Amino acid sequence: MATIEGWGNNTTTPGPPGADAGPFPDPGQAASGLAGIGAVCRWYGDTPALPGSPGVQGLPGAAGTIGGAGRKGLVGGNGMTVTVEASQYTGIGTITYDFHGGKGGPGGKGGRGAIGQRGQQGGNGGVGPGNGCEPNAPGTGGNGGPGGMGGPGGTGGTGGDGGKGGTLTMRYRLVPPVVLPVSGGLNGGAGGDGGPAGEGGNGGPGGAGGSVGGAAGGQGLTYDQVNPLPAPPGAPEGPGYPGLPGAPATFNLQPY
Repeated sequence: MATIEGWGNNTTTPGPPGADAGPFPDPGQAASGLAGIGAVCRWYGDTPALPGSPGVQGLPGAAGTIGGAGRKGLVGGNGMTVTVEASQYTGIGTITYDFHGGKGGPGGKGGRGAIGQRGQQGGNGGVGPGNGCEPNAPGTGGNGGPGGMGGPGGTGGTGGDGGKGGTLTMRYRLVPPVVLPVSGGLNGGAGGDGGPAGEGGNGGPGGAGGSVGGAAGGQGLTYDQVNPLPAPPGAPEGPGYPGLPGAPATFNLQPY
């Protein structure tokens, strides 16, 4: 028995990965508190300054954006097109053949989700001016905003399409030979596997607390000081879809 082979190669190189998502810009600082009441300076005795209102609490950072989807995998190799003479195989019994298409390549990995935006810095506390005769009266700075949640990872790319099955033509005289496909020898290539999902982005850092204007004063708490747990990472999206199977192989007996 002889076996004629002309199958396509499987593709193993994955498709290009998706782009990693970029971060949002820093949100800056929240508004300062209102100014306090200034000191009153007199020769017989000064009235001290009164502090202003606290700085405004920083806003939470925005959640990161989703990573880019992975790209489609590469197509599997096509089976060969071969024509042979049956007389080359006389006296050896049954002839088998395998001309299946190659499996498509895996889809590309999804891109990484963006890091969460930094929380907004708390506003500075308002200050009551000392007017040269009394110390400044600083207000308390606002708390920093919490960092944003990390963005989800991108969806994995679709698997590559399977390769087309090949074509075997067997030419013969008078009596046709016994020619049978091996198991799967007529199949088109299987679709490639979907690409893996991208990783979720990290949670963003908490914003710094606001400070006082002028002289020393109270520092606002950062989000990490209020809540030591970081913002949660983004969840990955699903893997990509498998590719489409290739066209089946064909076999022809051709008398001449």
